[in-house]
Amino acid sequence: MAETDQVILGKINYYSREKYYSCMENAAIEGLQKYSNDVVLKFYKAFSVMLQGRIQESMRELDILKDKRDVNLCSTMALMYGHKHSQSVDKEAITELDAKLKEERKQAGELGLYYAALFLVHTGKYDKAREYVDRMLKMNPTKEGLVLKGWVEMMSNRDAKKAIKYFDDALQ
Repeated sequence: MAETDQVILGKINYYSREKYYSCMENAAIEGLQKYSNDVVLKFYKAFSVMLQGRIQESMRELDILKDKRDVNLCSTMALMYGHKHSQSVDKEAITELDAKLKEERKQAGELGLYYAALFLVHTGKYDKAREYVDRMLKMNPTKEGLVLKGWVEMMSNRDAKKAIKYFDDALQ
């Protein structure tokens, strides 16, 4: 599973943060060569394709992933993002996806919340990401969740001391 391969995930997140979307796609493809059925890597590949402007191609891949455990929330969010950024906005599809997102959010597990928060960070929605990561940390305060919380605090230009505290807590 790619979750345990921090090098691949680190590269993907770095490339996304720096807006190197083609490199992000290549890192996801590299990961899929190692972990061919990994839904997280499939999500990142589809998301990177979307960020490169190939929205329809991306939405076809995300549509397959929207019902997969751990990536259902982030895939649904990415589909909504794609619809909002496509040439012709399908308001009915956005409404349906929003209803699905609300339903899925009620029963989301910690990994689903984590990847949803990460997606929100990558799209610059830090306040919403904070909600997801806080809920995830209430379920299980993992090191990954604490690091993500630190990034959310840092990138949203909030209190840097708070961000450092979360990073330090992750190292304990």
